[in-house]
Amino acid sequence: MFHFIAKTFSVDRVSLFLVSGDTGLLRPYVAEYASGVIDREAFEEWLGLDVETWQLTLRIRAGEDVVMSEDPRDLLPDSVVDRFSNQAFLAIALRREGQLFGVLGFEAQPAILDKRVGELAEFGEYVAMALANAHAFEREERRASDAEALLEVGSVLTRTTELIPVLASVAQNCARVTRFDRCSVLLLDEETGRMVPTMSQFADGHTDDAAWHRFITNDAELPAAREVIAAKQPIVLEDASTRPDLVPDTWREPFGIKSVLILPLTAWEQTFGVLVLDRSRRDTITEQQIRIAQGVASQGAAAIGLTRSLARERAAVARLQELDDLKTTLVASVSHELRTPLTTIIGFGALLPDYVDDVEGLEHVALIQRESAHLEALISNLLLTSRLEAGVLEYRRDRLDLGEVITEAAHLIGRLFPERDIRVELEGSLVVEKGDRGTLRQVFTNLIENAVKYSPAGTPIEIAADGDGDQIRVTVADRGPGIPLDEREAIFERFRRGKNHAEQGTGIGLYLVRELVAAHGGTVWVEDRPDGEGAKFVTTLPTRFAEAVETAA
Repeated sequence: MFHFIAKTFSVDRVSLFLVSGDTGLLRPYVAEYASGVIDREAFEEWLGLDVETWQLTLRIRAGEDVVMSEDPRDLLPDSVVDRFSNQAFLAIALRREGQLFGVLGFEAQPAILDKRVGELAEFGEYVAMALANAHAFEREERRASDAEALLEVGSVLTRTTELIPVLASVAQNCARVTRFDRCSVLLLDEETGRMVPTMSQFADGHTDDAAWHRFITNDAELPAAREVIAAKQPIVLEDASTRPDLVPDTWREPFGIKSVLILPLTAWEQTFGVLVLDRSRRDTITEQQIRIAQGVASQGAAAIGLTRSLARERAAVARLQELDDLKTTLVASVSHELRTPLTTIIGFGALLPDYVDDVEGLEHVALIQRESAHLEALISNLLLTSRLEAGVLEYRRDRLDLGEVITEAAHLIGRLFPERDIRVELEGSLVVEKGDRGTLRQVFTNLIENAVKYSPAGTPIEIAADGDGDQIRVTVADRGPGIPLDEREAIFERFRRGKNHAEQGTGIGLYLVRELVAAHGGTVWVEDRPDGEGAKFVTTLPTRFAEAVETAA
């Protein structure tokens, strides 16, 4: 293309210098003769020239738009003129709206340059316009690419909490948006404090199995990483070979590192490791690249902290579940082992009154009967809980009168606590079409016993049940201290008891009540008595709930 331009304007050679978007420095880009002949060796040398110190560049940067000299040595260094045989030189600044995009150079006989300077300057304006448009397009395209890469880093956190996929996304996208060849992650081992090579990704996504193997098996210390962690500041090396104390040969040579940027992975005042960005060529590292890399490093560090916290939480939950399973197994085993001797004690306890005739002895027999019955109720609760949590609790589906079930529960507690006044009032239709008599009796036994235990001696326990054909409402009210508002949900949780109650208990009675009522399609809650003296537990049950019972079974 440029040799065609040279022919069009009758000049011997056309050169193009462009301003680097990354560094802002002017660099040789093209140089072609009108003949089209190319000296590859000379051209490679031309591309490697540092033109920022040339007189030509200084004048262009000072604001001149057209610079021309019959003697090229006025504009170019002697060494350049001697090597490339430059002629009279005309330079056109490719400037648009005050921004310099490059310089267009023409070489020819002075008379030709004088004659065509106007045409060449006008042509330069078109080239400047084209470059400005190309830069604007490239800038928008790069912004879109950067935004896409950063969005990918953020979105991967919503798809997984596994560390390796997160680090892979952080590494590849960080390399992409910062224009480095590769990004690697070295993490601090939480136990040993050693820097562990953990992830490495190329910006373009290609893989290099040999390089990956060298990376993960590299035991050599990277001093720059330690310094970055200590100072909590990045290290920038545009030529890594100048600081072998920071980046030794054991890191530079196996991976072809020429320039490198190393940043701390820090979040929530904790440093997890370092991010290492490198290139296989020596090049400028800009402030913008550092800022972008720091932003991605912050995202990466937060991701590492989050995934590690979640991993610890999962391990803790697994351990707690293991302990919970062990506890459930132990409770079931112990409960079964206790039930057999307890049955014997209860049986013989029932016969003892026939063999004891003194008052004190009968009182002791009554105590044995009461405490053994209490222990039997406790074991029943424990066994129900273990079967419920194991998912093996089976429910019968019988038509029953809930009033009879409530009365049975009240009589059972009455025998355990004969001194207490337990009042039962039944109204309306209390027939349940399908229900499990045993578990419902356990519900009301637990509720009534709870009311007895947490209310003063000499005060009544009032039980009321009323049905309208669709729903049955049962209340168990006492005159105890009541339940504070902030505890009314907690008392139905497993192994939870009220904070201010002196009575001892297992904390599973009310838990079972809620679970068994829910299995029958009902609800249970606690509220204050209307007069504010004591608590009232309210249970509602539908009269037709075959689906709920069959599902629970």
